[in-house]
Amino acid sequence: MAIRLRSTFETVVQRDRAFIRRRTDGASVAALEPIEVTLLGYAESALSPANARLAVEAELGPRGLIALSRVLNRLQPLLEDGREEDGLRTLMHRRGLLPHPPSGMRQLPGPKILHWMVTAVCPRRCAYCYAEPRHGNRADDSMLSRERLQILLAEAAELGASGILFSGSEAFLRPDLPEIIGDARRQGLETLTTTKHPISRALAERLAAAGLPCLSLSVDTLDPALSRRLIGSAAYPGQVARSVESLTAAGLRFAIQAVLTPETAQYVYELAEFAERRRAAALQLVPFERVRRPIRRINQAAMQVDGTTAKQVTEKLQRQHPSLKVTLFRKGGAEACDDLHCDIGGTKLFFTPEGRTHRCYKLTDDAGLYGLDLRTHSIAAAWHDSIFNGGLVPATKDYAGTPCSGCGNFGGCNASGRCIYQAQVDHGAYAAPDRDCDRGRAALEARQSSPPLAPL
Repeated sequence: MAIRLRSTFETVVQRDRAFIRRRTDGASVAALEPIEVTLLGYAESALSPANARLAVEAELGPRGLIALSRVLNRLQPLLEDGREEDGLRTLMHRRGLLPHPPSGMRQLPGPKILHWMVTAVCPRRCAYCYAEPRHGNRADDSMLSRERLQILLAEAAELGASGILFSGSEAFLRPDLPEIIGDARRQGLETLTTTKHPISRALAERLAAAGLPCLSLSVDTLDPALSRRLIGSAAYPGQVARSVESLTAAGLRFAIQAVLTPETAQYVYELAEFAERRRAAALQLVPFERVRRPIRRINQAAMQVDGTTAKQVTEKLQRQHPSLKVTLFRKGGAEACDDLHCDIGGTKLFFTPEGRTHRCYKLTDDAGLYGLDLRTHSIAAAWHDSIFNGGLVPATKDYAGTPCSGCGNFGGCNASGRCIYQAQVDHGAYAAPDRDCDRGRAALEARQSSPPLAPL
């Protein structure tokens, strides 16, 4: 069968530019270049995908086949099998369609991943925490209602989202989080969250009822003394054992995520033995990264491990525990965005406890980085907001006087998603070299502006 737009969407032309628009609310969810209109018209009018490829190759050559594959992949959530006598096929014959300017809509019709910071509150005092949490035990700032979230989750799934990350501070301070996870699962979304919250038998059973297949537990060490120094609690390792018992009894799997420092590296072998013995789904090591405002006075340089060491520890653990999946956290996040330094705006839409979209989950105190409010705006409106999108691709002039000025890879850093948080931590400004940049590392080493702090 050929392809067509799903019935909930339609093609429109506004000011000689083509768009795909949602019928229910008139929201534009994709901008079509003239060549894309032509390619989709072929795909719609052909009797089969094979015939569409033959027609495109005859008209446009091998490059046309590549372009056809790209546009079908980009717009896949909006398409379905079938034939239609008007729409894209009719639009392809319209003359004079204009290309869209660079500042137009995002390429994808919607985010692949939602990232909701459920609350900024946490009862823990982890030395390595980047979230700068407000200490407490109630998520009184989590103002998005479950009913509104249900609408947003359904829309995100319609536009092609595959998952949602529930983060914090401590996400499980929100009492109805298990039920919200269930709402996401019913939309076909993968649900991801990592927690230090105690998992009781009752909570585990609610998570099982929600359809959660696995829960990630944040555990850096099983040594009480080190746990006290790292997170302020010597009792936490015992809590972890009880949480695992509750999850196992409810039929849920668990994974462990551990922050890797030179000190925790000495204890991670015991943690791996525990994970394998309790049949954990995985153990993921997350190398410590510098944070902007540590909760406690720490020597951040002394807590860092180099990439080679982190890789060697990971490989050694995997050899010693072949039945346990041991991985090293990769910057950029999920598999869909491994090539990105920052996936927000590329494949991810991040929003705060009250529902405001934001540029960075580590810089939520900066109101200048806010986008639209999801309490009153749709996912499509927030995703394609031109003002917010403009901040994702800064101009070269904004970086005058920095090592980025005149750099031949400036556009590449824009395309891969600039990590403005690391720029702020390392250089004191957003308009500074991206992380892993050789120029940036050289400038940082030359400056040496941070005085040493007392060891943890």
